[in-house]
Amino acid sequence: MDQEVYSVISEKMENRHAYLILSHDNFSVLQALISALDDARNDIYIHFDKKVAHLPTLQVANSQIIILENRIDVRWGHTNMLEAEFNLLQSAIRKNPHYTHYHIISGTHLPLQTKDNLHSFFEKSDISLFMKMETSEKEIDLKLRNFNLFIKNFASSNATKKRITQLLWLAMIKTQKWLHIKRHSKSSFVKTSQWCSLTQEAVETLIKNQAKIASKYRWTFCADEFFVASSIKDYLGAEKISYIDNMLKCEFEGTSPKIYTLKDWSELKQSNFLFARKFSENHLDIVEKITSNLIKTEHYKHG
Repeated sequence: MDQEVYSVISEKMENRHAYLILSHDNFSVLQALISALDDARNDIYIHFDKKVAHLPTLQVANSQIIILENRIDVRWGHTNMLEAEFNLLQSAIRKNPHYTHYHIISGTHLPLQTKDNLHSFFEKSDISLFMKMETSEKEIDLKLRNFNLFIKNFASSNATKKRITQLLWLAMIKTQKWLHIKRHSKSSFVKTSQWCSLTQEAVETLIKNQAKIASKYRWTFCADEFFVASSIKDYLGAEKISYIDNMLKCEFEGTSPKIYTLKDWSELKQSNFLFARKFSENHLDIVEKITSNLIKTEHYKHG
């Protein structure tokens, strides 16, 4: 075998990435995301919410795609989100215990950089990368130091069920305040986006301590924004974490992520972010614009 070809193959084998995708809708966007990541150096793992009745047919040319069979009924704010993320991490490390990076993303992400640029960026980092989010001791007390009960239907589409759930939750929070109940008083927490990039060491550590982590975050609220970075800090040290601002372009309108449209094209194209979220099937024109631009850039680079 030609030495140059052998070197390229060896590099691709050694510098493999696992993309761990949480998906529940907008499957046309998901297919665009997968196509944008489709590369021999990338393996793609997908957890479909258990509520999805019919799984989409997805196409790849170069990546391996693994659809998880053990699916979780994920509810907003509930700790079953942690179960889904651990399922993805376990599936990836069982298949290949030597990925250099594990990227947890949603099915409504899109990369804003080419595959080569993404690999080049992550090759320079041997620690886990997060986008830090603002928090306060008040928020940490509420979400992590209280027993948060009645969370499963907190964001239910059924208005009556949602209202009753939230009233019961609030009553329990007020009762705990009156009784001066506070747990995890000696623990410190850091809030980050749940969408992050992890090293092999970090993933091994999370899985090794999964039972302890699950116990600690039981009855918490929105633990997906705290448990990964906080656990890595606790078990490996803060020096194993880096916070970068250009990890993900994600803006909020009220309490919901903004959905990008064609009018945001210039801003997205000129940004230095690695990924952006959130995209919708209702605005596939911006999805097609981004993906076609990535293809054009890749073809130009490789002649």
